[in-house]
Amino acid sequence: MLAFALLTACADFPRDAENSLAEAKAGRPLRVGWSVAEPWVREEGGQPAGIEPELLRRWAAAEGIRLEWVKGSEAQLVEGLAENSLDVAVAGFTKQAPWGGRIGQTQPYLKARLVIGAAPGTTSPEDWENVPVAHDPGRPHIAALLSKQKAVPTTGAAPFRAAYEPELAAAGLEPTETKLMTEQRTIATAPSENALTLSLDRFLHAHKGAIEQRLASEGRR
Repeated sequence: MLAFALLTACADFPRDAENSLAEAKAGRPLRVGWSVAEPWVREEGGQPAGIEPELLRRWAAAEGIRLEWVKGSEAQLVEGLAENSLDVAVAGFTKQAPWGGRIGQTQPYLKARLVIGAAPGTTSPEDWENVPVAHDPGRPHIAALLSKQKAVPTTGAAPFRAAYEPELAAAGLEPTETKLMTEQRTIATAPSENALTLSLDRFLHAHKGAIEQRLASEGRR
């Protein structure tokens, strides 16, 4: 009897505290918060675009789920997740985000290395002090990382460029030995929504190669 009870209890594991996944499959729109965070989330025509919104749309289509998009700042999205007024959020979240137990998160779907790249045959300096290094103007955090290297961040032309490794390869650049940061990218969920998070985890893991290719395409933009 005890063994039967344990098996019965595990039959529905993992569970969502608020039944988010089950309700979404039954017809309720899944409430997805979003905030611009290049290149993971962009805005095109007033709608979310980019790597993470595209991933969520593909996952939702596979699960037969409708999405309802809600725009806000990252802090507002975290508040919405904590209060269960949002189910999922995309805003370039990382495993290192300082939000603690206020949100849930998928397992990292990508380890994204930010490095300085150079054209083939270009000699990298021993010291980056006062060396101009280009970066995407939509990613101000890269400028801060370059400043720590004493390089000169620029949004104009330069012999060196800071970006994610797949982007550099797509742009015909080679990574130097200077790594700025390694980010473990995640998608945020409402806390204790375990079934929803696991479903996303499985999808993201199965599409890791496609995610890396999609990031590489950002280098051609």
